[in-house]
Amino acid sequence: MEKAKSMYVVVYNDKYGDGSQRKIEAVLQNEKDFGAWLKEHNSMRDAEPETKDEFDIIQVQQFTK
Repeated sequence: MEKAKSMYVVVYNDKYGDGSQRKIEAVLQNEKDFGAWLKEHNSMRDAEPETKDEFDIIQVQQFTK
């Protein structure tokens, strides 16, 4: 029997650009982990911190046997 597990793909949406810089940034096991991920992500940046509106969170299903 296959089991489905939700996972969450974090995509940089390039909201302030022309869309050409969209990219997958992370895969999270829980959507609630986004805040902690964003804090860690920004701690590694030399540039201005990014905000949550610059990312889309897409729920996907992972199927396992």
